[in-house]
Amino acid sequence: MLAIEAVNCGADRQDIAKILGINPSTISNWLKLYRDEGIKGLCRKPSNKVLRKQCTELEKRIIAHRTENPEHGVRRIRDELRSKEGLVVSAEKVRQTVNNAGVDNPPPRSHKRPPQVRRFERPVPNAMWQTDIFTFNLKRMYKVYLIRIIDDHSRYLVGWGLYRQQTADAVMEVVKGAIGQWGAPREILSDNGRQYVAWRGKTRFQKTLKQQGIQHVRSAPHHPMTLGKIERFWPPVASSSLSISAMAGMMNIAVNIAVNITTTRVVSHAARRFRPSVLIFETWT
Repeated sequence: MLAIEAVNCGADRQDIAKILGINPSTISNWLKLYRDEGIKGLCRKPSNKVLRKQCTELEKRIIAHRTENPEHGVRRIRDELRSKEGLVVSAEKVRQTVNNAGVDNPPPRSHKRPPQVRRFERPVPNAMWQTDIFTFNLKRMYKVYLIRIIDDHSRYLVGWGLYRQQTADAVMEVVKGAIGQWGAPREILSDNGRQYVAWRGKTRFQKTLKQQGIQHVRSAPHHPMTLGKIERFWPPVASSSLSISAMAGMMNIAVNIAVNITTTRVVSHAARRFRPSVLIFETWT
């Protein structure tokens, strides 16, 4: 096919034949076959007329069987021809014949499943905590990081801290404070931030959880919906806590956040119809 394209582009047949190591008349025969029959004319055919006739009859039987039984696959057609008519043919030959005749089945349509929302909730408090880091600008000059830990069952904020840097030390301070006040949970769910996960080895966060007998559960990369509870917890607090962040100092923001967090602990949650403080204290009463 490349030789034919080269000739059509104006290349000399003698030069092409010399490069390919063939007779120039062979290229002339290829051109004639291509002009008369197209790409099919270049396909290799049986030289014997009797054999060629047998191949043609075999192709007719394959096409006829496919037309009568469109649900049969190439292997089923091969087996049927062999067992019932004594015709030996390969599955690949059946596939080629069916495709060339245009009687193959169209490819199945892919039915994409609609995106499903997977919801989960631990049955009791302290079964799982969720932790995350929220970033915002203070005085429009520097960033401040709010580290939060929320109980999965009750939505109760068991620990938080406001820091100038999002370091492992800051995360560990909040985690140890929450464990000291509420006890160690069974699991802690976090994202894949560098404070929680390392590419190689274990972070201080993971080592501490292992010492405490806590299982570390990681969310899928770029999938914030896994931490949806703690992500949804912050907007109502932020709307009131950060209203003065443009001019207030860090101490004022911390006090304002503490007041709003205390309010959210005693107000009924929309999804649970219970106050988080009532649910979290079920384990202590």
